[in-house]
Amino acid sequence: MEPSINPSLETANIDISKWKIAVVWAAGLISALAFGYFLRLFLGGGNQLMVLTAALVLFLIVFVLQTLFLKGGKIVYSLAALESGGLMIFFLDYFSWYWLAALAALLGFFWLAVYRGRAEIDDQMKVHFPRIEKKVLAQVFTGISLLISLMYVEIAGLGNLGITQKQIDNLLRPAEPIVQNLLIGNFSFNMTVYQFVEASMVNQLAGQLGVPINAVPAAAKSAAINQSLNALQGQAAGYGINFRNSDTISQVVYNYLVGQIKKIPSGFRFAVPAGVALIVFLTVRGLGTIIRWLVSVPAYLVYELLLLTGFARLSLESRSREIIIL
Repeated sequence: MEPSINPSLETANIDISKWKIAVVWAAGLISALAFGYFLRLFLGGGNQLMVLTAALVLFLIVFVLQTLFLKGGKIVYSLAALESGGLMIFFLDYFSWYWLAALAALLGFFWLAVYRGRAEIDDQMKVHFPRIEKKVLAQVFTGISLLISLMYVEIAGLGNLGITQKQIDNLLRPAEPIVQNLLIGNFSFNMTVYQFVEASMVNQLAGQLGVPINAVPAAAKSAAINQSLNALQGQAAGYGINFRNSDTISQVVYNYLVGQIKKIPSGFRFAVPAGVALIVFLTVRGLGTIIRWLVSVPAYLVYELLLLTGFARLSLESRSREIIIL
């Protein structure tokens, strides 16, 4: 059932409730601060992946709604600018050219999202939520993807490329919770290759034998681990990767990257941080479709609820404009 539409109003394109504008502003700033806070924790090595995703979805929902509800140009663009600053304030301890570039990317794409969303509204006789939401989310998520890629490189210390073990640890740490959710619950890049293979094989053997993990026979476990280690070393050698069973996964990655970087002429090594940033950007941006589905449905439900409860209303606007005819 469509919400009722008020009669034609000359002031339909003007917000008249200051407290409602304040509520939208507060929701936008709070959701931006929450997302920025959890993103900083995650890039710093935290494992709050689910909380971070929830904060991102909440912020995107609010951004779509504020683009729909706020019509004053100065008001909505100012809010987008404040949200950009709210996201970046948690990264002030990494202030650098990367920080400034990330802030500029956020500000530019947030403003572009508002412009595209408002232009779509003005071009249509009726408010088509899916079209508006699609245009807004595409730009906002691109800005966020740039933020993540730039600050990921800066936090990892790749801005001043020297490649130390600590840099590699910082670079890999944000990926730990993802691997934990997908593969091994107790995964860590600081675990040795032997421990990694052991954890993988024990889980696999328990499933094959249909017994609890602690009931897997020691002989079967030992044989499977040794066989897997030998196979892994053979496969890795084909890619120029050599390791000992006592090496940590982080050390294996470090040794391999150092070997590959040494092969790059010194004059071109500046491109390594840019390459890492590009890979991270494309990876995050590739999740855009999934994120959109997580955002679009609840955003539409909240939009309809706010219309039904009278927080906002649909009005018909009567206006004249110049046209050219022959």
